[in-house]
Amino acid sequence: MQVASDAGAPNVTPAELKARFNLRYSTVWTHETLKAHVQAKLDALGVKYDLDWHLSGEPFLTAEGRLSAAVQQAVQETTGLTPELSTSGGTSDGRFISPAGVDVIEFGPVNATIHKVNESLDINDIPRLQAIYRRIAELMLT
Repeated sequence: MQVASDAGAPNVTPAELKARFNLRYSTVWTHETLKAHVQAKLDALGVKYDLDWHLSGEPFLTAEGRLSAAVQQAVQETTGLTPELSTSGGTSDGRFISPAGVDVIEFGPVNATIHKVNESLDINDIPRLQAIYRRIAELMLT
């Protein structure tokens, strides 16, 4: 969240406060129900406010099915690990694909530099990822 007052000095009570925030929400909410909830909270505070909403994409949830089964099977066969289906990965570009009725699963390497400057992964992980992706394709095409 970014908060700014434009008061000109840190020890002055501003006449106006501006806040910019990014709400990331699950499929329990819709854009409209979330907007109504935020407005109700602000109304309860009795403050004067203006809201400028921008929707970058609705949340999505892919039901378990053929794709998720193929990914789980490929990971287990290739690594011996049982993968967990989870929505804990954060904001996803899948929100732009899912509305077209396409199942979306995000799968890839996990490392300490994800979404940071000089993002990288261990080159030794690439052959195993290649094998998993190939096996997913084989399972989906049969």
